[in-house]
Amino acid sequence: MHIISLVETWSDSGKPVDNIPGFDFICNSTRKKHKRARRGSGGISLKIPKSKDNDYSIDSHSLRNNLDSKSANKSGKLLIDLCKESGLRILNGRTIGDPLGKCTCITYNGSSLVDYTLVSSNLLQCIGNFKVSDFTPISDHCPISCSLLTCFQKCKTIETKLDPLRGKFIWDNKAIDCYTTNIQNSHVKQRLDEFVNDKQIDSNSAVEKFNAILCDTALLSTKFVQKKIMNRPIKKIKTMVLRLLS
Repeated sequence: MHIISLVETWSDSGKPVDNIPGFDFICNSTRKKHKRARRGSGGISLKIPKSKDNDYSIDSHSLRNNLDSKSANKSGKLLIDLCKESGLRILNGRTIGDPLGKCTCITYNGSSLVDYTLVSSNLLQCIGNFKVSDFTPISDHCPISCSLLTCFQKCKTIETKLDPLRGKFIWDNKAIDCYTTNIQNSHVKQRLDEFVNDKQIDSNSAVEKFNAILCDTALLSTKFVQKKIMNRPIKKIKTMVLRLLS
């Protein structure tokens, strides 16, 4: 299952922006900056007519509408071929929230639909809605978003009782400096390297092993004070409570 979102980017230098983290660059459609344009255009620019991507296998949703009446450009035709070959569906113009296919790019010389969200055909029934938000002054493009219908099953969590703390370390500036030195000695480094390289260890054992390294290093650096355990008999405690109540 896949969800793909295609947007147009801009660059003041006029060069395409193709290094967006987490995105793969498909194609580029650039043009020289018009004297009345607020910024240069670059990146992915796609225009798709309303009937083209309905040529592949029919799904349970209605045909896709598009308020952008302009014909498809080269990049748009490539996107349509991608949809046909991979079974993707365009949400624009065929989903609750955007039944008409609103334009997503508004400039000085007109508007167009060039920002799309694509999903796998088997994900269509899980789409709650797709929305083209209102135009904002910070960009020529309207924000687009979609929501997924999900079902969460409540599971009973296993309650675990934590072991009581055995005591505490007494830390001061001298102890901190000593710990910083000890954690870098060859013996501790060897134990840490063995811990990192142990790929077969389970999570519980990993926590215990790492905690042991830290505690052993702390014992070399400062004083550890044992926690006093109250061993009063239960009967005496009950007697004290009764006396207080009386």
